[in-house]
Amino acid sequence: MSAESASGSTAAEPAGKKRSFAGRLGEILLWALVGPVVVAMIAAALKVSNVASASTISMWFLVAAGVGLIFFLRPVRALGIGKSRAVGMIVLALFGSIGMAGQSGDVSSPNGNSSQVASAAALPAKSAAELKVEQEQLAAKRAEEASAREAAAMVEKRVAYVQRLEREIAGLTKDKLLESADSTDSIIISAAVFAALGTSYYDGESLALESEQEKVRQAFKAHLSSLQLEVLPALRSKYGKALAEKMWEEDMTVRSFGAGNRTIEFVWGGFAANKNIAAFQREASENLKTLRFKKTQYKWFKGADEFTYYELDPPKDNALVMVMSFTRIVVVLSLLRTAIGLQTAPPNSVMVSLALFLTIFVMG
Repeated sequence: MSAESASGSTAAEPAGKKRSFAGRLGEILLWALVGPVVVAMIAAALKVSNVASASTISMWFLVAAGVGLIFFLRPVRALGIGKSRAVGMIVLALFGSIGMAGQSGDVSSPNGNSSQVASAAALPAKSAAELKVEQEQLAAKRAEEASAREAAAMVEKRVAYVQRLEREIAGLTKDKLLESADSTDSIIISAAVFAALGTSYYDGESLALESEQEKVRQAFKAHLSSLQLEVLPALRSKYGKALAEKMWEEDMTVRSFGAGNRTIEFVWGGFAANKNIAAFQREASENLKTLRFKKTQYKWFKGADEFTYYELDPPKDNALVMVMSFTRIVVVLSLLRTAIGLQTAPPNSVMVSLALFLTIFVMG
C-alpha cells in the first residue's frame, strides 16, 4: 500500500493544491509550440503539401493555445499532468486529422490526389481567362450604356432646342422689340437680341437635327431675317433721336439718315479737333456696330462742307450673325457702364481685358 501511495503521489499533485500564475501561463506557451508541431506531423502522414499556409498555421495555433488555456483556467488540478496533456494531444490529433483530411481531399487515392492537384494548377489560368472575358464584357456593356445615355441626352437636347425655336417664332414680333426701345440703352439691348438669336440658330449645326427639326430651324432663320429687315432700320432711327436728346446739353446734334438709316451724323464744336473725333469713335463703335450702322460722320458745325467719316462694314440687315462669348461680355459690360452713368470709367482697354479674362474663364 505504501508503494502504491508513493507512486500515486508522483503521478498527481495533492487535491486542492493551487497552481501558480507562471505555471498556467507556461502551459499556454507550451501548447502554442506543440500545436504547429502536431499539425506538421499529421500533414506529413496525410501527404498534404499546402498545410504551411498562414491561415492553416494560425488556425491550429489558436486551437493549441485554446487547449493550453484550459490548463490556465483550472484553479485545481483534477487530473495528473501526464493524463491532462494526453487528453490535449488527443484533441489536437482529432481536430488536426479532420482539418488535414478536408484540405487534402481524397487521400486514399494517390491518383485522385494528383488529379485534383492538376485541376488546382489549371484553375488559376482558367479563372484568369474567364475573368478577362468578364471584364471585357463588362467594359463593352458599360460603353453601350454610356452610348445609350449620350444618345438619349442628345435626343432631349434636340427636342428642347426645337421647342425653344418654336417659342421664339411665336413670341418674337416687331412690336414687341420696338415698344420698349425708348432710350439709347434699351435700343442697343433690342439690337443685341438679334445677335443672341442668330447664335441660337447656328447652335443647331452641332445637333445633327432630323429633317422635321431642321425645317423648324430654317423657318426660324427666315422669320428672324425678315424681322431684322423691319426692326433694325427702325431701331437706328430711334437711336439717332434718343442720342440727340441725350447729347442736347452738350450742344451736340445727332441724326440718322440714308437708306435704312445706316448713316449716323454727329455735329459738335469739339469735333474741330481730330483727337475728339477719334476718342468719340472709339467709345461709340461697339454700339454702332451692334445697330449695324454702315457709316459715321463728324462735323464741327452743321453747314461744314468737309467732315470726317468712318466706314464700319457691318453685315446686312437680314444676315444672321453669331457672336462669341467675348463679344457678348463686352456688350454687357458696356451697357452696365452706361447704365450706372460712367461714360469713360473704366476705359475701353480695361473693359476688353476684363472681357478677355471672363471669356477664358467661361470657355475653360
